[in-house]
Amino acid sequence: MNEWAGFLKRWGLTKIAISLLGGAQPVLLLLSQLLIIGSPFITSRDHGDQLSPFIAMLEDEQASAQFARYLQLEGHS
Repeated sequence: MNEWAGFLKRWGLTKIAISLLGGAQPVLLLLSQLLIIGSPFITSRDHGDQLSPFIAMLEDEQASAQFARYLQLEGHS
């Protein structure tokens, strides 16, 4: 997940991601489904091999909350 945290930070999406991960589970489920649909196009990019674990994290409420906490801690270090 370090790679995804770095990706979010590079693109200035960390705060948005923390907000979504912290309390928008229905939106995360929709996002995960969109990523599954788009995965043939995304897998050719840099993070394609990490896409399946990322999608699984989005679909798991506890895992997404844990990743949000991780992003918050990374932002303070």
